[in-house]
Amino acid sequence: MNLSDFDYHVPEELVAQRPLDRRSDSRMLVLEKKTGKIEHRKFLDLPEYVSAKDIFVFNKSKVIKARLIGQRASGGKVEIFLLKKRSEGKFECLVKATAAAKEGLEVTFGEVLKAKILARLPDGISYEVELLSSDGRLDFWIEKFGRMPLPPYIRRDADGLDVGRYQTVYADEPGSVAAPTAGLHFTPEMIDILRLKGVKIDFVTLHVGLGTFQPIKVVKIDEHKMHEEFFEVGEGLLEECIHARKEGRRVVAVGTTSVRALESAARGKTLSTDLFLKPGSEFIIVDALCTNFHQPKSSLVVMLSAFVGSRDLLLEAYRKAVEEKYRFFSYGDCMLVV
Repeated sequence: MNLSDFDYHVPEELVAQRPLDRRSDSRMLVLEKKTGKIEHRKFLDLPEYVSAKDIFVFNKSKVIKARLIGQRASGGKVEIFLLKKRSEGKFECLVKATAAAKEGLEVTFGEVLKAKILARLPDGISYEVELLSSDGRLDFWIEKFGRMPLPPYIRRDADGLDVGRYQTVYADEPGSVAAPTAGLHFTPEMIDILRLKGVKIDFVTLHVGLGTFQPIKVVKIDEHKMHEEFFEVGEGLLEECIHARKEGRRVVAVGTTSVRALESAARGKTLSTDLFLKPGSEFIIVDALCTNFHQPKSSLVVMLSAFVGSRDLLLEAYRKAVEEKYRFFSYGDCMLVV
């Protein structure tokens, strides 16, 4: 299939620029895979679609303040975007500078934090960068000088509100450079309601990195190669999910990153995954999915097409979401696929 098969139009005014006042006030489009039925509901209606003994799996990865904006010796601005830690003090990064980035370039952030570009990495787009702090408190200064890494379709700088709202309420493991956005709708109260219904709540970790948000740049989607991302599925969770499905109980993934973690573990992958789920892929673990609306021609739309089982049905649901003026992307409304 061609990448153009996964294109659709979303008006710019529907791209959510800020979160709603309350997380759980989002709308929810419900899509039944087998019948093609589409309903327009509220996120607060989610418990109506939940059965006792379902397993809900959340991604507990925490977004780090990955955008560091500093200066080179000449005074030019340089942005270091942390992708992932390679070793102590050394990171895989994207580098954006007013003049071409090159090996040996040094960047300062205030008086206590500096970065040095060590080498361009084999992928041709990222660099190995060493970060150093004068007092040894590297994590502290990254947190102080870093900014929340809002995606480029949010056309504003991150502010104080984003520090809390571009983060799930259950985030626990620092490492993501983009939020697992399906989880942004959930509040502690909603999770408690699910537990009271008999739902088993569990967590995986997948640190969102270049693999999730890097655009597909090939014509044929079969030629797309995902960047590897760190993930972890707790001991026993995979077996519990397999056992639940044999008993006719559902495994509900909150977010595409939870899907990739579970489906990667089911395929024997450990610690890192480059799994690209596309039409024709089998979903071994996940039965239902709570997700956001994703960008046209993205790997996430391709994955969702595979999960729904029909590209045409998914794009019809997206078309109706546009007609009904849902809010799109990271701070937007949600979609429940059952």
